[in-house]
Amino acid sequence: MEPVESVAAGFADARIDELSGMADFHDKLVEHFKESESGYRGWVLLALIRGVDNVCDKLGSSLNTISIICGLLLSASIPLLLSPPTHIQNISPDSFQSAGYLFFVTAAIILHFTVIIFNSLIVNLLNTAARQADRLNILFNIHKFPTTSYALFTVGNVFLAAAIATSISVLYSTTVGVVMFLVIVFVCGTVMNLLNSFVFLKFGHVVHGWKKKEPRVLDMAMAELQRRAELDRKCFHGEVL
Repeated sequence: MEPVESVAAGFADARIDELSGMADFHDKLVEHFKESESGYRGWVLLALIRGVDNVCDKLGSSLNTISIICGLLLSASIPLLLSPPTHIQNISPDSFQSAGYLFFVTAAIILHFTVIIFNSLIVNLLNTAARQADRLNILFNIHKFPTTSYALFTVGNVFLAAAIATSISVLYSTTVGVVMFLVIVFVCGTVMNLLNSFVFLKFGHVVHGWKKKEPRVLDMAMAELQRRAELDRKCFHGEVL
């Protein structure tokens, strides 16, 4: 625990929204680590080290980027549903390929719409939090939501690739369609996922980086949170530190 002089000095440059509620969140996070030592909350640690507002803004920007990409894909997939290619219209509506094309395009549209709405809810939640403690609490509770959003986005892309492959199978042959689907999924999906999981994340991810769950990262985050919690108790709870 820092001395009183240090705490008092820290208060001079702090805003009310930076301190209020930090004591309660500190106690919540400490209790969480007692119950689950491996229960890292990467977004929370990142926010405490690099700045709550900075991390929340970057998270919101990342989610918005995915939403924009989904919007671009929707601008292509909706016309595919309302006005299918001529070779799809010429086959029987009861055929397996026609039904598959309809299912894949519809599923892609639903998932991409879902991602846009889901991301907008998260961004709106972060933007309407009054205090940094509230933002940290949101990050604590939604720590898996960004990954969920990306997973839905990926599955939507797979369905769209399946629709393209189905269209190709009608235009050329089933074999060509299957090969095209496997190539798209392998190159754009599997390879990119493996590259991210086994290469990029190892460079310096807060949880999965080259030092894995680096204890000093947790120590830095908890030291900053404890400093703010002490200031909160002193200034808003009338406690003498």
